[in-house]
Amino acid sequence: GEAYILNAACILELGNDSLAFSLLNEALEIFKKSEEEIEEANVYSGLGRIFQYRSQYYKAIEYNKNALTIYEKNKNIELSGKANLNLGVCYYLLSDFAEAAQYYLKANNYFEQLGNRQYVAVTLSNLARTERELKKYSSSIEYFRKGLSIQFIIKDSFGIAKSLQGIGIAFEKKKKSDSALWYYYKALAINKSKNYKLNIAENLTNIGIIYKDIGRYEEAYFSLNEALSLYNEINRKMNKYQVELNIGELFCNAPDSFFSEKTIPLSQRYTKASLLFNNIISYSKESEDIDLESKGWLGLSMVYEKTGDYKKTFEAYKKYVVLQDSIINEEKVEATTKQIDKFEFEKKEAVIQTTHQAEIKQQKTVKNALATGAGILAIGGIISFL
Repeated sequence: GEAYILNAACILELGNDSLAFSLLNEALEIFKKSEEEIEEANVYSGLGRIFQYRSQYYKAIEYNKNALTIYEKNKNIELSGKANLNLGVCYYLLSDFAEAAQYYLKANNYFEQLGNRQYVAVTLSNLARTERELKKYSSSIEYFRKGLSIQFIIKDSFGIAKSLQGIGIAFEKKKKSDSALWYYYKALAINKSKNYKLNIAENLTNIGIIYKDIGRYEEAYFSLNEALSLYNEINRKMNKYQVELNIGELFCNAPDSFFSEKTIPLSQRYTKASLLFNNIISYSKESEDIDLESKGWLGLSMVYEKTGDYKKTFEAYKKYVVLQDSIINEEKVEATTKQIDKFEFEKKEAVIQTTHQAEIKQQKTVKNALATGAGILAIGGIISFL
C-alpha cells in the first residue's frame, strides 16, 4: 500500500493523474482491509491533491476533510496541520478567503505546537496571499516577510523563491513594476539553479504580465510563451489557462507592428483572442473557478469593444462585474479580517500570558530563596547563641 502511494506521488509529478488516481485507489483498498487508519487518511490526502490539480475543488475538500477527521481522531498533530493547510488552499482557489484563512490559522497553530518552522513559514505565506486577494497589499507584504525571515534561517530555497515571488505580485498590484520585477528575477534565479520547473513557469508568467502591462510586448510574448511550454510539459491546465488569458489580452492591446513580425496574421488577432477567452470560460465553468471565469468575460468584453460590438461588450462586462462581486464583497473582507485579527490577538495574549507566568515563577523563586536565606540565618543565630 505504501509502495502504491509513493509510486502515485512520483507519477503525479510527471503529470499522469489518471494512473496516480488508479494506484491510490489500490492503496485505499489495502488499508481499508488492514484497518490502518493513518495510511487510509494519507490516501484520502493524495486523492484530494489529484482533484485539486484537476480544479475539482469541492471533491478535493471532501477527501481532505476525510483525512483530517482521521488525523485528529488519532491526535496526529503534524498531519492534522497539513490537512488544514490543504483545505485552506482549496478554499483559497474557490475564492472563499474567510474559510481559507480559518484553515490556514488552524494549520499555523498545529505547526507552532510542533516547532515546525518550515510549515509555519508556509502558512504565513498563504495568509499573505489571502490578504493580497483582499487588496490589503501592505499587510500581505508583511506576512510574506515574516515567512521569508524563517525561510532564510532554515535555508529553504524553494520557500524563499515562493515568498520573493509573492512579494513581487503584491508590488505589482501596488503598480510598482520595477520593485515587482526585481523580486521576480531574484525568485527566477533561485528556481533555475534548482530546476524547479513549475516555479520557473510561474516566475516567467509574472514577468510576462508586467511587460504586457507596461507595453513591452516583445518581452511579454517571449516570457508568456516560455511559461506556456513549461505548463504544457508538466500538464498544469489551470496555470496554462492563466497564461493564455494574458496572451489573449496581449493580442487585443499590442500595436499592429507587433503582429507583422510574428506568425499571427493581423487579421486574426481578435479571432484568436476570442477563441482563447471562450476556452477559458468553458474550462472555468467546468472547474468552478469563479475568478478565472470573470477574467475570461473581461477579456471577451475587450475583444467586443475592439471590434465595435458595444452591445456584447456591455453584456460580457456585466457578467465580469457580477462574478467579481461574488468573490470580493465587504462581508467576505470583514469575515477574513476578523479571523486574522483574532489570530494576531491570541498570539499576543499567549506571549503576555507566558511572560506573566514567567514573572510569577520568578517571584516564587525569589520568595523561596528569601525564606531559605532567612531560615539559614535563624539557624546560624541559634547556633551562635548556644
